[in-house]
Amino acid sequence: MVKKTPEENARAIIQILVDRGVQPLEIDNYSSVETAFTGSKTEFREGLEYAVQQEWVVIIDQHQVRLTEAGYNAARP
Repeated sequence: MVKKTPEENARAIIQILVDRGVQPLEIDNYSSVETAFTGSKTEFREGLEYAVQQEWVVIIDQHQVRLTEAGYNAARP
C-alpha cells in the first residue's frame, strides 16, 4: 500500500467535510470525520496537522473541527 502525503490526506479530510455538507465556518464532529477517513490513524493525524497549517480547518477541541473558507475553497475543483 502506498502511503499518501500529508497534503493528500488533508485534502481527503476537507473533502469529507464538504461531502457531508459542511459550509465554511461550520463545525463538525471530529470523530465522525476520522471514522469516514479511509487511511490509518497516523495518516489522519498528519493530514489534520497539514490542514491546520494551511488554515483549511481549525481544531475547536478534541471533539470538534471547523472548516474555514480557505478549506472549503481548497476542496472545490
